[in-house]
Amino acid sequence: MNYFQGRVRADGDEVCPKCGERRVRAWKDMKDDEREFVGRVFRPDEGERQRCMWCVLCWEEVRDDAPRFV
Repeated sequence: MNYFQGRVRADGDEVCPKCGERRVRAWKDMKDDEREFVGRVFRPDEGERQRCMWCVLCWEEVRDDAPRFV
């Protein structure tokens, strides 16, 4: 599967590469309990909080380093 295939849908929602659901959220968009979980499990520093997103269904980490094709 192509890395970019299926990552972003037409409405702009990020799609999880592991489970395929549209539950990928940035740090700033997470609820407090989701942030607490990610903070304990992944221990992201400030840079990772800005670059990464996490699926709140399967907790897959999605890095935002690669360019997106929309």
